[in-house]
Amino acid sequence: MHIDADTGASGDQAFGFIGTAEFSGHAGELRYVHGGGTTFVEGDTNGDRLADFSIALTGLHTLVSGDFML
Repeated sequence: MHIDADTGASGDQAFGFIGTAEFSGHAGELRYVHGGGTTFVEGDTNGDRLADFSIALTGLHTLVSGDFML
C-alpha cells in the first residue's frame, strides 16, 4: 500500500515517523498509540493534528521508523 504523506502538496511526499508523540500540526506525520490492548498506527496527511487514517494491529507493539517504508 502506498499513501501520500502530504495531500496539500503536489507530488509524493514521505511520512516522518514521530513515535508516540502528539501530532505537531505538520502534514506527513506518522505515529502509533496504544488503546485497549491494540496498537494503532495513525497518519496526519494535512497537518490538522488529527489522524486521517488509522491501522489497527492486534496486541501491544513498540514500533520504530525501521518498521515502515517511509
